[in-house]
Amino acid sequence: MSEANESQKIDLLLISESPLDKIGADYFAVDPWIRIPGFWSQTFANVTVLAPVVVRPNDWIPAASSWKVNLGHMRVEHHEYYFRWAQYFRLLPRWYWKWKKKLTRLASEHDVVVLRAPAPIGALVARCTELAGKPLVMFSLLDIETQPTPLVQARGLKRLVSRVVVNYLVRQERWIAGRCALIYAYSKDLMRRYEDLGVETRPMQDPHLRATDLRVREDTCAGPVVRILRICWLMPSKGLESLLDAMAVLVGRGVPVRLEIVGQERDVGYRQALVDYSARLGLSDVVTFSDWVPFDRVLDVYWRNDIQIISSVGEGTPRCIVEGFASGLPLVSTDSGGCADALTPGGNALLVPMRDADAMADAVERLIHDSELRKRLIRGGYEYARAATFDAVEAEMAENFRAVVRGRPIGQTRDAPVQSALN
Repeated sequence: MSEANESQKIDLLLISESPLDKIGADYFAVDPWIRIPGFWSQTFANVTVLAPVVVRPNDWIPAASSWKVNLGHMRVEHHEYYFRWAQYFRLLPRWYWKWKKKLTRLASEHDVVVLRAPAPIGALVARCTELAGKPLVMFSLLDIETQPTPLVQARGLKRLVSRVVVNYLVRQERWIAGRCALIYAYSKDLMRRYEDLGVETRPMQDPHLRATDLRVREDTCAGPVVRILRICWLMPSKGLESLLDAMAVLVGRGVPVRLEIVGQERDVGYRQALVDYSARLGLSDVVTFSDWVPFDRVLDVYWRNDIQIISSVGEGTPRCIVEGFASGLPLVSTDSGGCADALTPGGNALLVPMRDADAMADAVERLIHDSELRKRLIRGGYEYARAATFDAVEAEMAENFRAVVRGRPIGQTRDAPVQSALN
């Protein structure tokens, strides 16, 4: 039997905590990660996504930041809606037994369970997957120690409590990881977190683009004003205050720049705090804020800008890297988390220290004045983007899932002795 036919016999269950809206027969999402199981549905026999779903009236108008999901051949199972950890734990006592029964049933009906982490429901998923006797694959997307807002914002006793909670969640995450057959980690820090668990761990970045999504250009910064883009959740770990400081430095030097910040706040009031800070720096005419742009139009946002900046002080490997590269944007990034791991200084990006506004401004100005450097970074970015598309990783990922399902070590040939990949 061919490997393709083997893949077509695999039934895959994805546990996703990215909310969906259902309007009539259609589903709408903000998070483009939902594209990945859609791609899988073209490779595997059956793909089911379990996600928090809100069923809306048929005449409901979708949120401006959402886009209609092409389900392909995948099926959506509805889960009670929650968005934050606190919401999940408030619902847990009421729904625990129902969720446990449903998760165990769904795991039993599929060959492999995939979990996005960190996830409030992660521990329950791991238990139910074990009960069903099925392998678990975890995509570890971000470092909960460095990225959650409470740790960055909190002070005094609140910070101490946040640290205790996060330490507990990290221990729980390691407990889940120890029950996995395979982990895809989005930074070297995360890979190091799991290295003593004896679980096969591979580096990964969201393969949510296809090769056909790439839009090629040779250069940017051709206009009289240089347009700079920051696209992210509005939260303290994204280093937005430092970015605004860097813009103030550039404006003070007489550099003609405009900054577009695209994203939504996690905590009520934080966006307004950024707007106020921008005004105090005299940047009200330089900086614009907008909400998420639907994924089916987001590449247009990259295309209308000249330089992308990632200003984070805590980060995994954000999808804006590959999205910007796929649109020909030269990148300036802090050396935070997965950014430092994934990027090549001078090859596809300029790296600067975290919280260093002057260094960030210097890197932007260097890009503006050095066309050969810009073009080199753009070429390197396209190489990176092509290697990160689903088309590039599909075959290896399918083989890894086959190995997990059949209990073979990852990367082992079909003729090698069968050995359990589970702990």
